[in-house]
Amino acid sequence: MNQKMSIGLWVITSGACGLVYFAFLFDTSVYAGNGIRVNNLGLMQDRQLGLIVSALIVAVGAIVIFLSQKNEARQGPSAAPANPSNTNWSKERNLGSDEYQIYLVKKYGIEKNDVLGKFIAEGKSYESVADALTAAHAKDVDSEAAHQEAVNNDLSEPHPDTHVKCPDCKGLVRKEATKCRHCGCRLTPQKF
Repeated sequence: MNQKMSIGLWVITSGACGLVYFAFLFDTSVYAGNGIRVNNLGLMQDRQLGLIVSALIVAVGAIVIFLSQKNEARQGPSAAPANPSNTNWSKERNLGSDEYQIYLVKKYGIEKNDVLGKFIAEGKSYESVADALTAAHAKDVDSEAAHQEAVNNDLSEPHPDTHVKCPDCKGLVRKEATKCRHCGCRLTPQKF
């Protein structure tokens, strides 16, 4: 629940309390002597005004809630960046693990959109949380495999067909590199 919705609920509750007070507890009669009570027109006007103001307060709270839900639906999934400390998963990627599921929810921003009744992950909608988690898992496994392949390629043995010497530090770098990883010198990528 966002802050505007909380404020709207608080305003509605305040207005409802006012309605209850003025409708049932506000006494408009005055003592006239001999045990007789009569209605006072001034107090009756105060009661009427209290009911009107309380009803307006309830209406304002309802409008605030409606606008906050409409704005939330228009914005779609939260654009907050994923927590950078949770971007690397070092354990087994088991979709049955609650801990791994929480990691996926945080990394891929999976959340339920109440307006659509669907789960949103990275701008795509899914019918169930299981579908969203499965898609995030597949993406996570693919990105880890791509990262591992890049690391393996980067650590491969230097070969004259794939590496050249940096003109400044004479360190071996890949032919397609634009910058030496040893000294930072700018390089012109060479074709194979």
